[in-house]
Formats: sequence, structure tokens, C-alpha cells
Amino acid sequence: MNRERSIFQNKKSNTVINTPFPSGDLVPHSPIAMYTCNAKGYITQYNRAAAELWGAEPVTGAELWPAKAKLFYADGNEMSVECSPMVLALSTTIKNDTEILIENSKGERIVIAPYCSLLFDATGNITGSMNMLVNITERRKNEADAATYKAIVQSSDDAIISKTLSGVITSWNPAAERIFGYTAEEMIGETLYKIIPDDRVEEEPLILQRLQRGERIEHFETQRITKDKRLLDLSLTISPVKDNNGNIIGASKIARDITEKKNAIRRIREGEERLRMAISSTGIGTWDYNVATGDLSWSPECKAIFGISDDIKVTLDLFYQMVHPDDLEYVRTNFDSGFETGDYDVAFRFSRYSDKQLRWVKSQGKVYYKDTTPDHYIGIVLDVTEERAAKQLLENTVHERTIDLEKAKNALERTNNELEEFAYVASHDLQEPLRKIKVFADRIRIKAKDKLPEDVQADLSKIISSSEKMSVLIKDLLNYATAQPAQLVYQSIDLNAVLQSVQEDLDITITNKQATITSDKLPVIEAIPLQMNQLFYNLLNNSLKFALTGRPVAIDIRVLPPTAEELNTLHLDNTQEYCKLVFKDNGIGFSDAHAQRIFTIFQRLNNKDTYPGTGIGLALCKKVVDNHNGRIYAKGKENEGASFTVILPLHHSA
Repeated sequence: MNRERSIFQNKKSNTVINTPFPSGDLVPHSPIAMYTCNAKGYITQYNRAAAELWGAEPVTGAELWPAKAKLFYADGNEMSVECSPMVLALSTTIKNDTEILIENSKGERIVIAPYCSLLFDATGNITGSMNMLVNITERRKNEADAATYKAIVQSSDDAIISKTLSGVITSWNPAAERIFGYTAEEMIGETLYKIIPDDRVEEEPLILQRLQRGERIEHFETQRITKDKRLLDLSLTISPVKDNNGNIIGASKIARDITEKKNAIRRIREGEERLRMAISSTGIGTWDYNVATGDLSWSPECKAIFGISDDIKVTLDLFYQMVHPDDLEYVRTNFDSGFETGDYDVAFRFSRYSDKQLRWVKSQGKVYYKDTTPDHYIGIVLDVTEERAAKQLLENTVHERTIDLEKAKNALERTNNELEEFAYVASHDLQEPLRKIKVFADRIRIKAKDKLPEDVQADLSKIISSSEKMSVLIKDLLNYATAQPAQLVYQSIDLNAVLQSVQEDLDITITNKQATITSDKLPVIEAIPLQMNQLFYNLLNNSLKFALTGRPVAIDIRVLPPTAEELNTLHLDNTQEYCKLVFKDNGIGFSDAHAQRIFTIFQRLNNKDTYPGTGIGLALCKKVVDNHNGRIYAKGKENEGASFTVILPLHHSA
């Protein structure tokens, strides 16, 4: 007689254990899917739970496991029948209880734990297997939900706390640790009274009462104390926790720190109050136009500006009635165009409602949209009548002053023309007598050379010398008086050519003084040619004139870039380009205390008999540099030399 038996592999000893398998039908009403198959895998018996799992009732003896269902690994990849736990057990006698997914004929995927028991005949040959498929889908879902919930709790920015109905804390997440400063070890087993301020202790019993009634408490704003005694503003959401029978066994509390939010709201309210006070103190009125309803509301300050009492309803039509007729179209157009541009900015006249007085206001507004449709027009208005009157007075005054300046300018031009004519006439009229004095005195000295006493001849020499000095003085005065830029033309000038020309003019003096002149390559600038020649001539002539006796003259000209600090110190426009020229000599020098004085006309630092000159040369240099919107300054050291720094714009700006 054949006897059925099952074989299980012992995981520890790898031995085979034989157990009798009860004969008879499988339990038809078992909630666990059960079926048997023969040694080839064809289904021989199954219960209703198995049919429901597969989604169809297979034909016994004709269909292989897993009937019409599809198999998948736990990761979702499809599994072939040959790799299924039942086939592996039949072919290898090794039990494989790895979880798998079954997709039934309805398209439902079910997580199952398979259990396979092999059946043997009396000779030990496999005759089939008895199989159980335990549906663990709900269990795995619950585990996944629990893992997700745990992850949410652990990563939440809000404190999530669980407690019993007696108020004892049972869980305390990382956010609670961060917000309150207590660790989970410090708080679990404690009550929430540890973080409740004294003036809030009555809240907790009331909350527990509501929870016991099954109520959910949402957005309950309160305050709590941290470990370091800081007071926090919190928003609490508290839900009752129930067991499987629906009994309330505790509570879950979510605490959100709204301290910053509360502070921000407080700051906004304070700002709004300050704004209201500022608006009230400055007399600025505000207005709000509801685009949908056409309602126009004015603040008390706005009504005061337009002279409207509180009992009068303000409308857009009433507003337009007060606008001056000449400004009405301008105001309407700008107000209407604001719906497209989003802004409104006008200044207009109006007739005040209370006394019909004509006044000026400035009004600005901004359109706010709901989606793309204009919703509200909000703006301000300010009475600018006094400002307008002051502006008009200023414009009238400026106009009058402009006329006066034009008259003064014309008078100055006439005076300059007359002075220029006088300078030329005076120069000619003064030079002619001097020439005659010099000529006739020179003739007398030559003709009566042997007849006149020595003292008379000396007097004649003084007359001739004085007339020559007077002639030079008149020429220098004429140059100084006519060194005006207005009537002269700026040209592009190569300063190297200017230096060469001046050296040729001073050739004899340079030779007599045994002078050496060295120079960097000079720039090309826009300037008045004659005045550049005067500038170089007088600077070089000054160095040659004030040479130290017995020392050959050395003049060095350097080109350097002016620094931004230097331009600022000299009050020059640092947006322009400049060249910096430094003329340095080894002459008698001077004390730096006289550095400004030497540029004053007729000022001399030395004896005129030892060092001849009129005291005009350096004054003329300064006038030329000033005419070109440049700067000149000097430095010196007695018996060592002097340096003159000239900074000129590279380009002329009118």
C-alpha cells in the first residue's frame, strides 16, 4: 500500500524529515491558498482561496502551476515557471520560501510567501507536492507605510510627539529635539508640563478632554518653553490615536515653530502703523479703486486735500468734476492707460470741492492684477500747490537772472574787445617813444663818446638799459593781457615740435649757459598753438635764467601718468584723459614756502639786477594752463633746483 508523506529540508542539518500527510480533501474554507500537484507540476487539487488568488479556477490534471497567473520576483522582474519555488522543489528537493509576486488574471499583483512540501511514494520517489501560498500583501503594505511614516517623522521640520491619554510622552522626533532642545532620552517618559509655561498649564487638561471625546485639534496657537528658557510661538495639530478596536489610547501631536512668522507679522503690523503715522503727518492721501465694482475709497487725508466731508460718497465721476477742464483729458488718459501699463503718475489742477479754490496735486498709482485681469488701483495723492508756486517763482527768477547774465555777458564782451584794442594801441604808443629814447640815447653815446664825461656816459647807458627793460615789460604785459582762449582755435599739437621750436628760439642762451635739455617723447594734445609755445618758452627760459653760477644747466622733461588721487586733489575731471609733464632743473631753486607766490604777476623772489626779468613769465604760464583747464604747481629746494609740474587735458572740451 502506497503511503503519502511530505519532506522538509532542515535548514540547520540539511536532513530530510518525513511526516505523514493526512488523507482526504484539502480544507475548502481555509483562508490560505492551498493546492497539490503531481510530480510533473500539474495541479491535482486546490481550495477556493487558491482559485481567488489566481483569479481563475484551473482544470485539474491539465494546467501547470501557477495556473493562469504570472510570476515576478520581489523587485518586479518577471520570473519563469522553471524558477518558481514549486518547480525548484520538485526538481531539486530543496525548499525555497523566497517571497514572490503573482499577477492574477485580473491584473492584480499580490505578494505571497510560498511553502512547498514534497510528497513521496513508498519507494521514496516524488509523487508531487502540497503547496501553500500565504498572501502577505497587506502585511508588506503596512510595513512600507510604517517605514514611510517613520521616515516622515524622522525628517520632518515639525516636532512630532506621541503621548498617552495621561500626558506621558512615548515618542519624540529629531525636530522636537532641535526645536525644544531636549533629547528623546530626556523627554520620553516625562509629561509635556516640562515645556509648558506657567500661564499655559490649564491648556493641557482641556486638550486631553477633547482628545478623549475623539476630537481632532487643528492649528491651535500657543507658547512653549525650550530647554534654554526661550519662549516659542507654536501651532499645534493634535489627533487621537486608536487601537484596532477603535478605542482611543493616546494622541499624536505636530508642533510647528511659528515664532519667526509671528515676529514677521508683528513687524508688518508695526510697519503698517508707522506708515499710517507717516502718511498722516505728511498729509499724503491714499485712494483705492475697485475695478470690478467701480467703488472708489479715499482716506481722510485724501478727502481733506480735495475738501470733501466724510458724509459725501466719493465716486470717479465726482473726482473728474473737480479736475480743471484743461487737465481733464490728460488725467483721464493717464488713468485709463494705467490698466495696461500698470502705473499712473500725474500732476494736475483741481477745484477744491468745499471752497472752489484752484490747487495743484501730484498723484501716483499702481494697478494690481488677479491673474491677468486688473483688480485694484491703489495710489497716493499729495497737495503740491505751494511747491508749484515756489517753482514758478524760481522759474521767473531764473528767467530774469538769465536776461541779466546775458546783458552782463554782452557788456563783458564789449569791455574785452575795448581792452584788447587798448592793449594793442597802448603797446604801439608806448613802444614808439621807448624806441626813440633808446635810439637817440645810443646816438648821443656813440657821437659824443670821447667828449662826454664818464658819469654822463654811464647815465646814458642806464637810460638805454631802462628803455630796453621797459620794452620787454610792455611785450610781456601784452602777451599776458591777450592770453585769452575764447578767440583762439584749438588744434592737434605735437608737443615735441613745440619743444624743438622753443629750443631754436633760445639757442644762443642755451649755448651761453652750457645747458643740456633732455626729454621723454611728448604727447600730441588738442591745444592753442601760440599758448603752448608761450608755456614751453617761459618754463625753459625760467630754468636758463635762474641757473646757479658755475654749474652747467641741466633741464629734464618727463612724461608721467597722473594718478586718480592726484586728479581728485587738484579738482580735475577724472573722466577725462590727461598728460602730466614735469620740467626739472638744477638751478638756484627756491623754498617751498614760496611755491604759490611765484605764479603771481610781478612777484619776484630774487634780486632783479642779479637775475633779470619782469615777474610775468610764470604768471603767463599759469594763465595758459588755466585757459586749457589744466593745473600747474612747483616744488623747489634752494641751491638744488626746481620742478614745474603741468597737467593738461589730451582733448579739448568746450
